[in-house]
Formats: sequence, C-alpha cells, structure tokens
Amino acid sequence: MSNSNCAIHVLGLGPVGLATSWDLLNRGLSVFGVDTSRQQLNRILKNDLNIDLSLLSDISSFIEKKKFTLSESLADYSVQNHYYIVCVGTPTNVEGINLDSIKKAIHDIQSHNAVNKHIIIRSTLQPGILNALKPLFKDHTLFSYYPEFLREKDIKDDVLNPPLSIATHLNHISQTSFDKIFPKIESSIDQFTELEALKVLSNAFHALKVSYANEIFRLGEVFNFNSHFVMKAFVSDKKLNISELYLKPGEPFAGHCLEKDLKALETITRHHNLKLPVIASIIQSNDFHKAHLMQKK
Repeated sequence: MSNSNCAIHVLGLGPVGLATSWDLLNRGLSVFGVDTSRQQLNRILKNDLNIDLSLLSDISSFIEKKKFTLSESLADYSVQNHYYIVCVGTPTNVEGINLDSIKKAIHDIQSHNAVNKHIIIRSTLQPGILNALKPLFKDHTLFSYYPEFLREKDIKDDVLNPPLSIATHLNHISQTSFDKIFPKIESSIDQFTELEALKVLSNAFHALKVSYANEIFRLGEVFNFNSHFVMKAFVSDKKLNISELYLKPGEPFAGHCLEKDLKALETITRHHNLKLPVIASIIQSNDFHKAHLMQKK
C-alpha cells in the first residue's frame, strides 16, 4: 500500500498521534507528523518519551527512511487529497473539555492550501461537541470521528489488537474516503454524539472497575479474606459477572437478593467504620433511577 496520490497529516504527536502514525507507517503509508511543541518533536527525535520503546525505535527508523516527516506546522504537498488526523490533547477545565487545541487544529486545516480535505478526529471529546463544531467545517470538507481506545503502557499491542475499533462519518463520501486509509473499521453515519459518549463512558467504566476491585481489597483486609482469590473467581464467571447481562440501559434492578445483600454489606462496613463509597452508592443510584422513570410517566 502507498499514498502517492494523497498526503496524510497527523496533528498532535503525543502517545495517540505517534501510535496512529506508527499504524499507518507500518502499513506502508508515508506520514507528515505535526506538533506545535518543538520540545515534543525533539523528544521524539531523541527517543525520550515514556511509551513503548519498540514503537519509538520503529518511529526513528521511519524518520531515517524519510517515511515520517516531523514539523511544527502543516506543509504543502502537490497532491489533491489530504487527510488530517487530529490527535491533539483535550485537557479538562471547569466547563468540561478544553477545545482550544481542537479549534486551532481545525482552523489550521481550513487555512491549509489543499483542495480535497478529510478531517479525522481521534481526540477524546465529551458528548455533543462535534455537532457543535460542525459549523466550522466548510461544505466540501469530509469529516469522520475515529475515537481511540488505547492504553499508554500497552499502546503498540492495542494498535495491533485493538480492544475496540469504530468510526462514524458525516456522510457516505466521508466513509468511502476513510476506508482507503483505515480499512475494515466498523462504521456508521452521523453518530458523533454516541461515539463521543462511548469513549468517555468506556474510561469511566474502567475507572469504576478499578475502584470496585479496590473496595473488595479493603473489605478483605477487614474481614481477613483473600481479595485476589475472590476477584479471580469473580471474573471467571462469564455468564453473569463478565457479560452483556446487567449492562442494558433502561430498567432498575429489582428482586429481593440484590438489595438485601447490598444492605447487609452497608451494615457490616458501617459497624467496622469502613468506607466503600462505590458499593454504598448503588442502592441510592437505583432509587434515583426509579424516581426518574416515574417522572417520565
């Protein structure tokens, strides 16, 4: 595979931008890497980044072969079709996610001297952002959202064996264009808010799992049981514990057993002055949802 008829620009060369570049380079494509931080570019050239060393070694090799070009700004190429893969950071602020870097990237792309432009955003965004940004796109600009689900410590493995690969597009023309450089990715049309939500909720669920497991750890310390043994058995249950069951939005949990055991846990932890805020909030959350459903009737 080659891209002699198009130019691929990756904007933002943090872990996601480098992993995306490596994926494209590894499949025989040339990439133009852009980062406004000269310090970051120098760190890439010196292999001085806290990510997979073998990935950095490969990146250095691609730079030496002139397949991967680094710059602080977009460069001109004498081709008609340009892909702009936006991987800039999106830090949080008091309003949620700071969009300054995204807006600057889009502005730079719109100002870039190119005919056919396809913007592909990989940066993490909160639900509703891309629909709000649509007015920034010119009529002839193709647009896709391809969120990343990568772990920094295992980033190369996650590129090769992604936990989830899914994209959505402004229209079918955008989808056809996207498939030329990212083939075999599950796609949909105009489900930007759903994929924005999928990304942030996936991270929230991972954090929830860690927090839940740590509450089991603290419970084990108080009641002198092996929490690692318990959780190993817990995750071996692929029918109920690790499955699609109980992960369908809409209905509150009901029945006698779940609430009874939760209340028993609350009682014994309170007697031992043990704080398990995740477990303690479950009944309250379920009650909130019941009230919400009643208000909708």
